[in-house]
Amino acid sequence: MRGFWALLEKDVRLSLPWFLTNLTVVLLFVGLAAFNIRRGNEVGVLFFLLAGAGMFLWSIFAGIATYFSEREGRIYEFVNSLPVSRILILLSKEVWLVLQATIYFAVIVLGAYLIFRTSEAGITSQMEQIGSIYDILKAALSGYLRILLTLTAGLVSASLVKDLPFRWFFAIVMLLVIVWAVGWIDLSSVLGTQPVAQGYSYHITSALNSQILNEGVRFAATLVLLLLGGVWIERRGY
Repeated sequence: MRGFWALLEKDVRLSLPWFLTNLTVVLLFVGLAAFNIRRGNEVGVLFFLLAGAGMFLWSIFAGIATYFSEREGRIYEFVNSLPVSRILILLSKEVWLVLQATIYFAVIVLGAYLIFRTSEAGITSQMEQIGSIYDILKAALSGYLRILLTLTAGLVSASLVKDLPFRWFFAIVMLLVIVWAVGWIDLSSVLGTQPVAQGYSYHITSALNSQILNEGVRFAATLVLLLLGGVWIERRGY
């Protein structure tokens, strides 16, 4: 475990400036959203949407960049000299990526909740019922799981195409292939089909539950692929 913590510390130290920059941008968007919403300007909601879109774009490139950033120079030589399993190298990067995504996501969701709760009009009409709040949180959780899936798929794809020319191009293509492949996983039937007589709200809740289940299982599938990627670089070299 000492080797894993050393790797994690190295990953945090190398990407800390980027993390702080991204966090500053997220806080800026949340701040702009708060300013506009408190003034009754609906454009504030747009800043939340932009923050979420930016987080998704970050997830597409962050996993790949985290791996490729160590492929050259002294860092590459240092990592290769460590007497640790190559699987731990990928796992340390995965843990740090998940931590970053969790912090960004928590800032956005907590900021949105506090802003709507403390606004002059209180909670908006769409959030007056506690069920509506739960549905919004479930939708956010589904998006969070999709971001984790994309981050992990990027890390896996980078480890598989590391020695190819135009590696960034092939890594993004491989990421899209992985996301498409795990997208076929659908366990909605596990929760059963909800009757229409239950009402529209009940149908939305059921659909969100199925979506969270599917995204969670798909993320777990990419984690399995990450372990297989670790086996690949264990044999072929980091």
